[in-house]
Amino acid sequence: MTSTQAQAHPDFTQLFWDKAADQAMDIMGTEFVRLAPLVHGVISPEANLDPARLFVPSGRVLQTMDPQTGEYRQKATFKAVFSPEKAMAGQIIRLEDDRAIASMKDRITVRLFSTNPITTPAYFLIAEPITGHGPDFLKVIGWGKIIQSLQKPMHTAQATTGSLCLAQIEESSKEVQRDDIIFLLEISATAMQPVTPAVLPTATGQDTVIVTPQWEPEPIKPAETK
Repeated sequence: MTSTQAQAHPDFTQLFWDKAADQAMDIMGTEFVRLAPLVHGVISPEANLDPARLFVPSGRVLQTMDPQTGEYRQKATFKAVFSPEKAMAGQIIRLEDDRAIASMKDRITVRLFSTNPITTPAYFLIAEPITGHGPDFLKVIGWGKIIQSLQKPMHTAQATTGSLCLAQIEESSKEVQRDDIIFLLEISATAMQPVTPAVLPTATGQDTVIVTPQWEPEPIKPAETK
């Protein structure tokens, strides 16, 4: 991220994870869409999952600027877990401008069945029912990101029906429609720490860098013929 972005944000660590997660999901989300897995939605043994499990960061975020580019850079590893369970699911109830279909970068309104993200970043996969096999058999067609989540559940005359979220479609292989299903992803991330060589003081007070050479085996030569 640039120094201007860092200075404009009150929480450097949160900004780092927001941007790092977006970059990681560009890769992982595209792979989910490419694979287009077929899933059978199931009722979760847990009625509600801890929302804190939707994004679990670890490792120390460093505020180290690259002197050549003027940008803050740090490597991180990411893992996404996809569980097609009702506790992680929701349904698209409205498309941007009340259109019949939606596509990349369109805003959508989602009704979550159970688990409600309390912080961002939070990401999800989009799945459509497989024609002729009932509503429980689904195919992944896209992914998106939660932008805003209402913490209070939505009530109707019949019952409490879940919480509302404003979301954005980031990528899809086909048109997204109202009533398509979304599944929240569990993301875990680790900020990598820079590796520095071992340094020992010498008798003169100067530092010595210890380098461990890597030896390659000698090539096997053909035997001489006599």
